[in-house]
Amino acid sequence: MITEQEPVDDPGENLWDDDVYQVNQLTPSRPTRGQRLMHFIADIVVAVILHYVVLFGLILLFIDAGSYPEWLISGLFEQFAPLVWFILHVTFSEMLLNGQSIGKMITGYQVTNTNGTPVDAHRVLLRMAIRLIPFEMFSIFTKSGSSMWHDEWSGTELRFKQKKSARQNNVILD
Repeated sequence: MITEQEPVDDPGENLWDDDVYQVNQLTPSRPTRGQRLMHFIADIVVAVILHYVVLFGLILLFIDAGSYPEWLISGLFEQFAPLVWFILHVTFSEMLLNGQSIGKMITGYQVTNTNGTPVDAHRVLLRMAIRLIPFEMFSIFTKSGSSMWHDEWSGTELRFKQKKSARQNNVILD
């Protein structure tokens, strides 16, 4: 039987007080430099995979024509397309997946506004624009490495996404 747990005024009245009064959305723990590096590497891998999937698709598309466009066989497509795929992957995944990219999903982190609310498309685009500043990636070595320029300047942060349990939802299973 599933019943809704009554809110408790006195924390001493319930054995699960810590769970009842715990913030259900996100804990304010910050990712380490290593976790941020893992996010980046996983997102780069996804971008490279996207690049080769699109490249393979383009080759199949032009194989019947017998010749390939100059931009496809020049080195420019091979060199710059992964950067474009990285930008598109991170931007659209953070917009569509509630502030998470593949890399953030792996470690359980989520982009939020500094007050803990979900990010909107404007903030995600601002974050990506700031990431394009030369040497922005080295901002991880400032302060404690818990935030970077794209976090500070866009008013966002990474928070650990906590999984909700039956206790955290104030539901008791009998």
